Amino acid sequence: HFEFNKSVVDAESKDILDRFVIFLKANPNSKVTCIGHADMVGTDEANQTISRARAMNAKDYLVKNGIKEDRVIVSYKGNTE
Repeated sequence: HFEFNKSVVDAESKDILDRFVIFLKANPNSKVTCIGHADMVGTDEANQTISRARAMNAKDYLVKNGIKEDRVIVSYKGNTE
């Protein structure tokens, strides 16, 4: 969950990601994919940029909370999905 044209992990997103942290710590062989999306407003390039930033910020949050970086795969779709 992100505000329009923002990539900051908000309180609602932190709650969701905290659940993933618990799950991933309990399942050390599991990996997760963070997929960033954007709406259809703006250029394709801008939407790719914001969706990448969103996915990377979600990954960074997981890593800062004890999940190894190689367990978090990043993908971004812009407004294509």
